[in-house]
Amino acid sequence: MANTTSNEIIDFFESSFTSKVELPYTLEMVWLKRAIGVYSNEISDVSFTSSTLNDNEVITFDEELKVIVIELLAMYMRLFYQEREVSLINKRSSIVTKELSWDGNGNNKKYANEELIYYKNKIDELTHKLKTNSYS
Repeated sequence: MANTTSNEIIDFFESSFTSKVELPYTLEMVWLKRAIGVYSNEISDVSFTSSTLNDNEVITFDEELKVIVIELLAMYMRLFYQEREVSLINKRSSIVTKELSWDGNGNNKKYANEELIYYKNKIDELTHKLKTNSYS
């Protein structure tokens, strides 16, 4: 089978949520590179080459990655996306006076933080499963 490309991982990432705004491809590539770095540090090195196709960077891995690895890389990307969402929500203006406190975020901040924690826990669990234990 063919070697895994960045497009396959980005497809997994984009399928994990709906967004009203299309994310810039360059931002998705930054998140993918960060995900590769975390994965290489936490679990195992992955080798890849980078090329340009139609003015877009494409990463091609030196092997076909297992679906679980693709899923984990996409989850790391989702975590980075969620961190960005939490940051955006936290930066929205809030009005606080002696008599009035108004936060235009409603429960968005709470739900965004809960989602961030959910993905962190899910990633920790999957990372633990993929790590080689000392008994092997």
